[in-house]
Amino acid sequence: MISLVKPMQDGAAVEVGLIGREGFVGVAAVLGSSIPTVDQMVQNAGAARRITIAHLQQEMAQSPILSARLLMYAQALFAQVAQTAACNGRAFGT
Repeated sequence: MISLVKPMQDGAAVEVGLIGREGFVGVAAVLGSSIPTVDQMVQNAGAARRITIAHLQQEMAQSPILSARLLMYAQALFAQVAQTAACNGRAFGT
């Protein structure tokens, strides 16, 4: 598991999402950016695979099915982050 963590200006950090074995780190690259918006913290030992952004984008250009699946995951992750924000806002009264 990998926690997506947003650092705050006061030095605190808030977990905004969680990635399991079904997901991947680097949604920003799928959306065309090389600048991550959150930090990632590995929470469990395990194996992972890596691919360069350039190679990923090349594979996406060659495979509309791959692109569609990665974008569907990005949408699911966005929904999770939105739900986490809503729950955190209710829990802390903000």
